[in-house]
Parts: sequence; C-alpha cells; structure tokens
Amino acid sequence: MMSESMPNEFLLGNLLFDDEDSQAVQIAADHLRLGRPDAARLILQDILKRIPHHSGALNCLAAEAMMRGDVKKTEEILQLALTINPQDTVALGNLGNLHLHHQRIAEARLCLERAEALAGLTPALESLLIHILSSEGEFDVAISLQEKVLEKNPKNAENHYNLGVLLARSQQHKSAEECFQRAIFQRPAYREAWHNLGQLQARSGRLKEAIFSFKRALLLLPGDPATISTLVDVLIQSDRASDAEEEAKRGLIVTPGAVLSILALGRAQLALGRKQDALTNFASAVRAAPEHPLPLMSLARGFAALGNYAKAADAAIMATRRPGGTAFRDFAGDLLLKFGRFSAAWQVLAEATPDIPSLEVAENFIQIPEDILLVLCLAPLLRLAQEQAGKDVFIIPHNNTVVAGRLLSFSNIIEKVAPPTSNILALAQLGMVLRPDPTSIPLPTLVLDETKASAWRRALGARDKPVIALAFNGENDGEPPLAEILKILNFPCTKLAIFTGDARRHLDVDPDMLDAGPHLIELSDIAAAMASADFVIAGRGIGGHLAGAFGLSGAVLVPRGSDWCWGVEHGPSWFRSLHSCQAGETGWGPALAELSNLLINFQKSHSLRVINGVEERN
Repeated sequence: MMSESMPNEFLLGNLLFDDEDSQAVQIAADHLRLGRPDAARLILQDILKRIPHHSGALNCLAAEAMMRGDVKKTEEILQLALTINPQDTVALGNLGNLHLHHQRIAEARLCLERAEALAGLTPALESLLIHILSSEGEFDVAISLQEKVLEKNPKNAENHYNLGVLLARSQQHKSAEECFQRAIFQRPAYREAWHNLGQLQARSGRLKEAIFSFKRALLLLPGDPATISTLVDVLIQSDRASDAEEEAKRGLIVTPGAVLSILALGRAQLALGRKQDALTNFASAVRAAPEHPLPLMSLARGFAALGNYAKAADAAIMATRRPGGTAFRDFAGDLLLKFGRFSAAWQVLAEATPDIPSLEVAENFIQIPEDILLVLCLAPLLRLAQEQAGKDVFIIPHNNTVVAGRLLSFSNIIEKVAPPTSNILALAQLGMVLRPDPTSIPLPTLVLDETKASAWRRALGARDKPVIALAFNGENDGEPPLAEILKILNFPCTKLAIFTGDARRHLDVDPDMLDAGPHLIELSDIAAAMASADFVIAGRGIGGHLAGAFGLSGAVLVPRGSDWCWGVEHGPSWFRSLHSCQAGETGWGPALAELSNLLINFQKSHSLRVINGVEERN
C-alpha cells in the first residue's frame, strides 16, 4: 500500500517477536520503522554482544539488513538464527515472509509448514498463510480465511485492517476502505489504517480527504518516512508543491537522514522547478542507501529532468541491477532508448519478463496484447527486432479484423500469420517505450465503415455551425479538465461528446453537448462518430489514436513526456493529421493556449468554406 516503499517494509510489517523480547529490541524495531537503521543496528549489536543467541535481536537485525537492501545478509541472519535454534518459529516465520516478499512462494510455504509443525497454526502463522494464498492469487480463499478470523473477534481492529489489505490487493477498493474505517473506529490511533485509508482516497481522486488521513497518521507517528513520502506525492498532485516541500523538511527534522523523506523532498523540489536541488537530494539518498534501487531510479529521473539522458540511463541500469529493481525496468528501457542505446534497452526490457527468450533463439513472431494502445505502439518494434535478430518479424492480428475495444490489424505491415504451432515472442513492454523516427514507420491501414459514417452524417444533418467531436477517457488517464476545454469552445458549434470511462461523469458540464455514448459499441462506431465531425479534440487514449489512424483533422492534448507517436519531443507526429498540444511543466496552460489558437484558425477557415459553399449554390 506504500507508494515507492522500501522493500524491507513487508518484513518489518510482519516481524514476529517472542513475548520475552526485551524492550531494547522493540526500541530498535521502532527505529527501523522510522527509517533509522544505524540507530537500530547499534542497539542490536550491543544486545548480540551480550546474548549472541537472542532470537528477537537476530530477527530485528535481519530487518535492518533488508532496509539497506542487503537481501543476502538478511537471509544469512535468519539462517543463522535457525542454525542456533532450528525450532525458532519466529525466524521461520520471518524467513517465510522474506521468501514471500520476493515471490518465492514454494519456499515460503515450506517455512510455514515447518513452523506450523513446531508450534501449530498460531495467529501469526495463519497470517502468513493468508498472505501466501493472496500471493498465489487465491484472493477468495484468503479473504474467506480472514473473514473467519474476524468473526471470532469482530472488535479486533487488526482483523479489520488485515481484511482491508486483502480486499485492496484484490482491487476491491470500496470494501477495503470500509474495513480501514472500521479498524479506525475500533482503534482511533491505528496509524497504518489511517495511512492505507489515505492511499485509497488518493487513488479515487479524493485528495483533500487523503491529505487529512495522512496527517492523522503523522500525528500518531511524527516523521514516519513512508507517510511523509505519500503525503508529499498527494500534495504535489494537488498543485501544492510548496506545502509538499515543507512537509518533507518537517519529516527530516524528526527523522534526519530518512531515505524516503529525502527522496520526497527531491520530488517536491522537482515539482517546483528546482531541478539542481532535487538532484542533490537524490544523490544524497543514493549515498545513504547505495544498494537500494529507489534512490538510483530517483537520481535517474533527476538527470532526465536536466536533459542528461546519458547519466540518467546509467543510473537506471544500476537501479535494475539492485535487489527489487525489476519494477523499474520499463523506465530504464525508456531512458536507454531516448539516448539511442537500443541493445542495452532490449536487454533490460527482456529481463523484465523471465519467459522472454533471448533474441538469438526467438521465433520470428510477436504476440499482440489485447490492448489497442499497446498494439499501436508495437509497430516500431519491427525494425529494431529485425536489426537485432537478423530475421523477419511480423505482427500477428486477431483474425485480421478490428475487434471491439481490443485489437487492431496492421494490414499494410502483415504479410503472413503465424502457424498455430509457432512459438510466439511476447515483447509488448519493449514496444511501449520505443521512440524511433515516426516518419519511418508506416501508419496502419484502416478503412472507415461508410455505412456507420453515413448514418452519423445524416443524424447530424446539414449545419452551418461546425461539429466539434470531443473524445476523452477522463482526467485519470492523463487528460485535461473538460471544463477548461469547453471554455475555449466559445464560438457557435455543435459539440459531440464521445466520452468513455471517467469522462462520462462530466456530461452535465454542458447540457448542449450531444452524447454519442449510447451508440458507441465497437471501435468502428467511435471512428464513424468522429469522422462525422469537422474537427476532433481528443486525449491520448483510444480517441486520439483512432482519429490519427483514420487521418481525421484535429488536435490531441497530451501530458508532458508522452509517447513517441505524438511527436511533441521527438520531431513530427506519427499521425500527420493531428496537431499535438503538450502540457507544460506546471500544467495544461500551454496546451490549452495552443488549442485555442488552432480553434481560432479553424473557425476562420470553416467560415470561409461556408461562405464559398453558399456562393457556389447561388
């Protein structure tokens, strides 16, 4: 539930302490939770000098090693604890948690079975079992077990909290939020529940509520680096970067040197445009936790913000080589491709999926994922794959047709379809981040359904006012606020709303808009509706891609740093008929200003066409 959290968090969150563990070990554990591994290590080393076989100290020291990103040392300490005492169920449980954190589920189950044979299914081990089941994707079983635990003690706040975690992991966010609220009702000072409640509120766009929840969590544990980190991100999202910086600084007063807080301070400074200050803090975090991938990846982002893609790519590669660094491989591949290091990008991205074979042994086919945006971005993979593999590579369509909402055929690229028995090389991730010269890649050949297009033209009728199609998925997909776009459409026009997803809740913003939604069943319906308009304004989602692929005139509004096909930072757009309007560092102002100028020119040209048409009729 923690954004950009350190990988030791899971281990700390599930540390199993014997009842006889000393207060000193508990103090050391508190230091770890506050991001102070050095202070914790001093206490633990002092205990172990006097009591070398102290179970709690060894388990806590394992968590300290994990915080430093030293997975090997963590496992060594836990194995040492088990060598000293093979019946140490605490160490077995923590070793199981460690295996589970790294998705070594079979090993986690083995640890669980050994511990259960020694001590029975204790509440702590039952919790481990539930986590194993959820990691195996058995959410229904895990949730059912946790609900039974809750039935036994419905007033136990932790039982509500654990159920909330499982529901959140299974994407049941509303039910999870209710569980966290019940946990807080039972225990108002339940810091973790406040934190996770804030995460869910932020996820649903309720940023003010999220800020309140995170601040309540900080009242209960001032300076907590994980909460500082998430609070800073939400404040930045709320356009309160200055407040974000102040929160990060306050956190560092309470917990000096906390890596997550240092990184949060850097992100706030980056949002404020103080790139050099941000880079200094990112570098400081790397020095504090050199074996952890997150500071290195933040440093890479800092270098990228300054335009130094060479150093950014090097830092990103180093991050992917650290334990837990696989989550950053897409971003690392993107940086490498920007800098033109194609072979390194291929290697980094292929490693992200262990099942992807090397190029030398790969078959000459690429599977298209069931997502039209991925498909549209896969085209540039052909040239790179051919160069690297020395063989022909083909994109395989689904029945060579357009399937509603899923796949799109590249009929001008495809020359053959893979036999059913062929091995298929899945490289969608690489296709998503390729940024080649758009002019060197042929556009997909798409044929408009003329029957549907004619029906839309008849429905709209002959109008002196231009028809403006608005095709958006919603602000959650990186699109500008609809209200701001409607302010620009201040001239007489017919507004055709082609809204999907979150954008549909904005239909009541302008009662004069025509809602095309009920008539949009397939992709061909969306294309036909847009083709009936004189000008298309779209986001970077399905509307923008279809408008560009069908050669419709208009503009697409894209966030800063968008995909290669929009051509904002990488030369001409792949879609020749669309003008890309890119957001600036501080928001959508530059994009909306550019759109306003385009619409002024469009209005003049449309008026001229209408006048000429009237003269010809006369």
